[in-house]
Formats: sequence, structure tokens, C-alpha cells
Amino acid sequence: MSSWQVQLKNSYRSIAQVITDYPHLSERLNTLLDVEKKYPIFIPKRIMDKISEDIDGNISNQFLPQLGELSPDGLYDPIGDIKNSPVNRLVHRYENRVLFFPTSKCPINCRYCFRKNEISSIDQIFSKDDEAIEYLKTHPLINEIIFSGGDPLILTDDQLDKHLESFSGIDHIKQIRFHTRFPTIIPDRIDTDFLSILSKYKGRFEFIFVIHTNCVQELDEEVKLSLTKLSCDYTTLSQSVILKDINDSSESFYQLSQALLDLNIRPYYAHFPDDVLGAQHFKITKDKAHQVHSELRQRISGHSLPVFIFENSSNTSKEYV
Repeated sequence: MSSWQVQLKNSYRSIAQVITDYPHLSERLNTLLDVEKKYPIFIPKRIMDKISEDIDGNISNQFLPQLGELSPDGLYDPIGDIKNSPVNRLVHRYENRVLFFPTSKCPINCRYCFRKNEISSIDQIFSKDDEAIEYLKTHPLINEIIFSGGDPLILTDDQLDKHLESFSGIDHIKQIRFHTRFPTIIPDRIDTDFLSILSKYKGRFEFIFVIHTNCVQELDEEVKLSLTKLSCDYTTLSQSVILKDINDSSESFYQLSQALLDLNIRPYYAHFPDDVLGAQHFKITKDKAHQVHSELRQRISGHSLPVFIFENSSNTSKEYV
């Protein structure tokens, strides 16, 4: 078993486990047991160590349960994935690209996630692509497959290899995009074996990585090394969610954008929080998002400015700031 798999296996899956190893957090966490029943925790140790050092910091507030998650407001499927899914594990919202879901599991449970009501803490991996392959073959305008989930890099290298082999047989598929949290959560996932799989298909596909990161505090030295391994050979972009009291300021986005640019990563999307059941306490107003974007535009060149976008379940297109 590789290092990243060991770290994944040893992740904290309950408040009781966390309190055993971090007893100084018991007063805070014992008030959140009802939240855990509805939305379980899943936190690798390296992230839990960071949380322990700053219980009220930006990282803690992204991954520890909060009482606001028990609010009855919000939608189960806030951007309409279900109604735009023509076959199992595909979402076809735009003409030239599809979302592909090979797993429902992530390396961490983000408390604000727009799929938090669908994400599973069970190691659920889907192995067969038959239905997706048949759909793709009959839609020649599709040239890009976006691996999403869950987090697609939770698959083993062999599993990823099988998916890429399947899609390589469809001539009109030119790009493979991975949306992933792994490099900022378990950076050891970007290892030699994984990079070898990419190299195997480098002549067949253009690979693009979209890294999810919300604040500069996530970018420690291990993470920077992991990201550099990707960005030196592949187009690497970032996406963030604008979260109340975490990164809802132009200064936060400026710091993050500058740090990413230093790693040859282009800021790509900044998402207005979706209308998610169990995540209403992270929402900001659209006026606030416009203000942050306007201030940021004064400090960052246009080619490095993340696009602020809004999505909802009734539209198939994004609304841009």
C-alpha cells in the first residue's frame, strides 16, 4: 500500500476518534455530535494536525462540523446535476464536455461542498464504463471528459489507467480534466507511479488539472512540492469557493492568487456558494462577491484574475461577474 493510501486509511472518521488524539478539542467538538450524525467527518491526520494548531482558523472552519449544518434551508442538488445526467455517472450540461463520476468518495469532507448530500464516506468505486462509453460514442461533439466525484484521484493508479484506456478508444475525446482536492489534502498522492500513468497517455490526451484550494494557509511546503510536480508538465488551474468569514475578502484572494502564480498555477474559478442544504452558513451576498472581485481586479492583472461565477439548479449555464 502506498503512502497516500495509508494516510487515507488512517483518516479520522468520527468526533470520538478526534477527541481521543486531540483531547484539548473535546469542549468544542462535544457540542457537534448531532451534526456528525447527519454529515460525518473524514479528515486525514496531516489536516487534523493543522486544525489542532488553530481551532478557529480558516482550515478548521472548512473541515470541522458546525451547528449551521443543521439548518433545514437549501437544496439537495443545488446545481441540477441529477436532471442533467443522461446516463449513470455522467452529467452533460455543456455541448462539448461531460462530467464523469468514477467515485463518490473524497480525501476529506468539506463542510461547504455543493455535493455534501451525495458524497459518501464509504470507499465506493465504480469500475465499469460501459454505459458512459456508449453515450460518448454517440455524441461526437464531446471532446473533453472532466473527472469529478467525489475526487477522482482517490482511485488507484490501476483504476485510473483502466478508465483512461477506455476513453482513449474514442477518437473525438481530446482532453481529460481532473478536478481534485488531493494535492492540498494528501500531497503524497502525486507520486511517481501516478505521474507514470499520465505519461503513458500524454501523447493521446491533453491533461488539465483543476486544484481546489480556498486559502493560502493550505499551501504548505509539501503541498507546493506536490503542485509543482503537476504544473511543470501539465496545465494546472485553481478553483475556490468564496466562503463567509474564511476568504471573503480581496486580500485573501490576492494572497492565494499570488501564491498560486508562483507555482505556475493560474487562478481559474471562484464560485459563489451554491444553495446547498447543510451549508447555508457559508453563504455571502452577491453584492459582497462583486465587491471582492472589483477590489481584486485593481490588484491583479486580468490574465491572472479568477473568474467569479454563480450557478443554480434552473440554469444550464454559468453567470459570470
